[in-house]
Amino acid sequence: MKKVAMILAFILITSTAYAETTRKTISRHPGPAKKPKKVEYYVDGKKIATELLGNAGTVTVIKLEGKIPDGPVKEYYESGKLAAQYVYKDNMRHGEIKKYHENGKILTEAKFVNNKVEGLIKTYDKDGKRKQITTMKNGLANGVLVVYYPNGKRQKQAIFKDGVQHGPAQTYFANGQVSKSMTYVDGKLEGNHAWFYSSGEKFADYPFKNGKMHGELKEYYRVSGKLKTLITYKEGKKHGKAESYYENGKLQKQVTHENDMEVGAHKEFFDNGQLRVKAAFRRGKRHGPSKAYYKSGKLKARMTYKNGKADGPCTIYYESGEVHFKETYKDGVLAEKKEYGRDGKLIEK
Repeated sequence: MKKVAMILAFILITSTAYAETTRKTISRHPGPAKKPKKVEYYVDGKKIATELLGNAGTVTVIKLEGKIPDGPVKEYYESGKLAAQYVYKDNMRHGEIKKYHENGKILTEAKFVNNKVEGLIKTYDKDGKRKQITTMKNGLANGVLVVYYPNGKRQKQAIFKDGVQHGPAQTYFANGQVSKSMTYVDGKLEGNHAWFYSSGEKFADYPFKNGKMHGELKEYYRVSGKLKTLITYKEGKKHGKAESYYENGKLQKQVTHENDMEVGAHKEFFDNGQLRVKAAFRRGKRHGPSKAYYKSGKLKARMTYKNGKADGPCTIYYESGEVHFKETYKDGVLAEKKEYGRDGKLIEK
């Protein structure tokens, strides 16, 4: 249904005549769609009732002033096309409701009991294809929710309890393969949250506890299935060892985290297992001596960092071992630089 204000008409059926009632949205709070909206009811141009509806898109009545006449209701788009039809009884929606796209195709089918949705809500796209099925009880999602792709295959399946996601859930690729598989407890992720490639191979395992990452996150290479990344989490923050690997199984990087910040030894490796970088971190920033190496194992550079910035002397070597550059840094800024040839002589600029 369009977010523009709609003119809606009631057809009140009595035993002797038809009376016309107009319902018009007169204000909607700006911002997210969940904000409430206000509507007024008129008979022959005279206001007879006012509603304040909570969670725009639902029918939760926050406040009602006046009496809405009993009888069937029809809502219309500004274009004059039918938007919805349902029944009011004792100031409440009651019985079957149908909503329509502006092209006339069914948008939603549901049933109200005492102004609350009960049973299945079926939603369709503008082409009439099934889009979503939700089970409701006492106005809240209770049971299975299924969302569909236009091709009819499932896009998402979840279980709700009293309006909160609770139980196993899956999302799917358009080809039918599972995309993600997870479990919710009282609206929070719990246990392993598995992700997959569209071809079916596992992409990652994300551990959750009480809605937060907790345990070892593991990501995998697509073809071989070998471990690519391992990161330890504690209550939603990186805490403990973290490692990444080449597809040949060799260690690529090894670090440690405390409360989401890198600390201690930092090591990086070439795919042949040779050390590439050796450094130290403090509170998430590089701090202390740092060395870099060639793939051959020969020293490439040595320097010192302070609070994430290069500070002090830096020496860079040719792979053959001779000094190539001598540099001096101050608080991350290069203060002096000298270049040397392989013969050890200073190269004048």
